[in-house]
Amino acid sequence: METTQNLLGEIPLIGSVFDQWRRAESVDPNKLFLTRGIFGGDNSAQNMSLWADYLRRSSGDCRQDRSATDQHGNSSQEEINLTNKDNINNVCVKVVPYRYGSNVDVLWALFNISYGYAYDMASEIVLKCNVNPGDSVALSGHSGGVQRIISTARILYDDGINVKKMYGIAGPALGYAPCRETKVVLNSKFLQDPVSEVSRFLRLITLDLLTLDKKWEYDNRGEEQKEDKLYEHVTPGFVDGITRLKYDGFLYDNFEYLLK
Repeated sequence: METTQNLLGEIPLIGSVFDQWRRAESVDPNKLFLTRGIFGGDNSAQNMSLWADYLRRSSGDCRQDRSATDQHGNSSQEEINLTNKDNINNVCVKVVPYRYGSNVDVLWALFNISYGYAYDMASEIVLKCNVNPGDSVALSGHSGGVQRIISTARILYDDGINVKKMYGIAGPALGYAPCRETKVVLNSKFLQDPVSEVSRFLRLITLDLLTLDKKWEYDNRGEEQKEDKLYEHVTPGFVDGITRLKYDGFLYDNFEYLLK
């Protein structure tokens, strides 16, 4: 049955409906992995430290994985300890780089044709971050990184690793994933963010049949009284070098959802 499901899972577009997406019971995750969108560039261009910093409750070293990271020379990987007030265990937050790829990678993944950039993320998690079968993790992505975490969850599940929660920011997402909770937040202003419009369009033409396991929401800029420009399509937490504007519009919900 498992082999048949995996085979059916390779069907373009609708394959994930048949794949190993059944949610498995799992323990609370102790690692959270973040990925930015496409066109990331080399290590110096990843620009994700402020997104990870926003999730900090108390600083730490994640000493268990420090040596592995240094050994591979991955200088862009931010390592932070997080303490949830309802859980005395520390959660280690890590940034998985997205150095290569373009909108073609996202397109192929959306249509369930190829997801090499998701394999890249999954291998980083398994080989460099001390994640083993039976462990539980949480994933979060922005823009093209949203579909990346959807595909990564399926790859990790086949390896016996459970994805407990996923949080997507302003990105398209199609297909089922073996995750207990998946939430995607889009820009609420019509035509302000083309990528959010793509997500709306994909939901419309598929009648939401490939997104039924996801909770879709729109940003809370009114509730938080934040300006529209803070929700532009920029990596969360990124600071503009000229205006010094910090694009933190989506980060509040990110924090509440992933850590509650």
